[in-house]
Amino acid sequence: MKNLPKSIFSLLIALLLVAVLLILPDADVTFKKQLDFLTKSDNAAIAFGYYLLQKIISGALVIFLTITISIAGHRTYKKYRSEI
Repeated sequence: MKNLPKSIFSLLIALLLVAVLLILPDADVTFKKQLDFLTKSDNAAIAFGYYLLQKIISGALVIFLTITISIAGHRTYKKYRSEI
């Protein structure tokens, strides 16, 4: 039961970060222009591949940042608890 507060704290920080990243609109205007150009041409498969690659990279970034924030929150909480 002692580990419960720090895990909840880390989880809340991670969920907040994920929520912010998912709510933010795509700011990559250049990518959208490239995607429009590729879909207007005959290379729809290449356009879909680029789209899939962007989604995979952004998903990996969200997972990496979630884990990083969780670890940082856990270490901060541990340091804070050791000082008390």
